[in-house]
Amino acid sequence: MERKIYFYDKEKYFPLIKQFLRERGINVIDVRLCKYMEVDAEGNVEDILGKANFIVDTKNLEEGNFFYLFSEGRFWEAHESLEKIWRTKDGKEKDFQQSLILIATAMLKYCKGEKDIAFKLIMNAREILGKTTNNELLEFLKNIIVQK
Repeated sequence: MERKIYFYDKEKYFPLIKQFLRERGINVIDVRLCKYMEVDAEGNVEDILGKANFIVDTKNLEEGNFFYLFSEGRFWEAHESLEKIWRTKDGKEKDFQQSLILIATAMLKYCKGEKDIAFKLIMNAREILGKTTNNELLEFLKNIIVQK
């Protein structure tokens, strides 16, 4: 089965949704409540919860679309959009991308109620960014924004 993320309005969420879906044969990887309720699963969630606002196939994620995804509250996808790119970089560019990945992951953890983990991730990102000058950071952000 293919892994997909089903996006629903947050109002569809209820506390035992993972258990509810699993009892109906869905392999639920995660349920995240950020801007949307995201059901990350293998199996047809729409058969149970109804039509999703939109669906993302996790095998076909776009690379480098970080800022759009982040601004939409789609933190898991934002993180994944930089993951492959980050691994090919070095030096300060790698540091910048790693810090963005950490910030997206922190937001994801925050949405899941894991506030202590989110804080640690933000502090890690801050430490990485602290090694750079404001001009270097602005130049990096300008280059990323221009690419999209």
